[in-house]
Amino acid sequence: MSDIIYEHGIVLRSDISGEANRFLSILIDSDEKIKAVARGSVGVSSKLGMHLLVGDEISAGLVEGKSSLVMVSADLMHRFSQEKNLAKINFLMKICQLLDDFFIVNDTHVGLFDFALKTFENLDSVSEKDTRPFYVYVLFQILKFAGFMPEVEKCMECGDLPESFSLEQGGALCEKHKNENDIKLTDRSWKFLQKQKEEFSVPEDLSENEIMELQNVLDAYSDEALGGLRGVRGRLIS
Repeated sequence: MSDIIYEHGIVLRSDISGEANRFLSILIDSDEKIKAVARGSVGVSSKLGMHLLVGDEISAGLVEGKSSLVMVSADLMHRFSQEKNLAKINFLMKICQLLDDFFIVNDTHVGLFDFALKTFENLDSVSEKDTRPFYVYVLFQILKFAGFMPEVEKCMECGDLPESFSLEQGGALCEKHKNENDIKLTDRSWKFLQKQKEEFSVPEDLSENEIMELQNVLDAYSDEALGGLRGVRGRLIS
């Protein structure tokens, strides 16, 4: 057997394959994503399966297999957002999926692991009222790490004050340059987004509808960015 490699990481994806195995994506503390298979981890008696939920912080023992890393041990270090709060669990799952989708295997992004770890710690403690705006902040930061941070300070065409968000162009356009399908945001929403470039701040003057609109806009923009990214990766592979 190959030497065991021990990694500290967060489970981003845990897919069951067949009757016994799980295929995993794990963000490790060297700021890169790895893939591994946990054989026989689906059964009720499996010790591995107990520690491989999405969002789990684990210490994993891995060996080199023929085609992938094989997990031989896993110790649970912390389990995030497992209290009876469906909204937090839903956002935890969405954040993990975004981290898995945006970042490819063995591609290093400095600070990404610490950001993810702090994000899940804060998600545990943030108030229920602020859970959705916190998700908006996290999504904004993931886009920043991935190189898709939208322009929110000024119109991308002329530098005037922002009015509408362009999914196609990736950020703000003014009244003069906006297109029919662009999404108009309130001044309060633009100011909130501008503050999220560096750190999370509680939106004291935003309505629930405005927060929901911001989430929908950034979710839609991330889908656009991922679509383009998958196209580029597909062309590189072919």
